[in-house]
Amino acid sequence: MNKIVSASTGTPFAVYDSSDPSLQGQSPEISGFVGDRSNLVGHPNDGPRTASEWFNTKAFQQNTQLGTFGNAGRNIVQAAGASEWDFGASKNFRLAESATLQFRGEFFNILNRVNFGVPNDDISSPTFGQVETTAPPRQIQFALKLLF
Repeated sequence: MNKIVSASTGTPFAVYDSSDPSLQGQSPEISGFVGDRSNLVGHPNDGPRTASEWFNTKAFQQNTQLGTFGNAGRNIVQAAGASEWDFGASKNFRLAESATLQFRGEFFNILNRVNFGVPNDDISSPTFGQVETTAPPRQIQFALKLLF
């Protein structure tokens, strides 16, 4: 028998505005991060923590002054944490002196916990603040292996 437990805190992320209020064009090639951030007007991590609104979307407002950057900092919002329990069991059956048949059963995310992805962080998107991805649900696999 074997098991693996993986747990992590939520990924920090920044809210940005894809409508380009700073008039800088696409994100800089050097940093790879979008520079157009929104304005922070409340506490973003006081959200309801549901898939339809993970963080407090009312804590942000679009930057309406063209040619300027928003005041929201980088990575100030926390996504959901993740936890996964994997389990496996195997049994060897001797068939002959030099041959063994191994049966394996492996269970990934055995508790079937929903692990949410990072919510939509574009304030210009109609799905702003919504969780649109999850990690895979429980997966089970069985295998036979002939050792000789």
